Amino acid sequence: LISLRVKLQKDNLVIDSLASLFKGADWIEREIHEILGIDFKGHPNLKRLLLPDEWPQGVYPLRRDYKEWDKDAIRDRGV
Repeated sequence: LISLRVKLQKDNLVIDSLASLFKGADWIEREIHEILGIDFKGHPNLKRLLLPDEWPQGVYPLRRDYKEWDKDAIRDRGV
């Protein structure tokens, strides 16, 4: 198990990809790119993995500054 932490400047969310070194980094880098907006330089395929096709570009749901983009969305946490 490998866990890495890096600090990135909010105005420059780019880091080198590890996908060429570790095959398992491919999916987690795609996921992080999609939900946090971090670009992985050199990643072979940063296409969507989790969010629906109608999700707008540039909206990242796990960022602190996330604002709901769909006012009709029902966010039921099953409570």
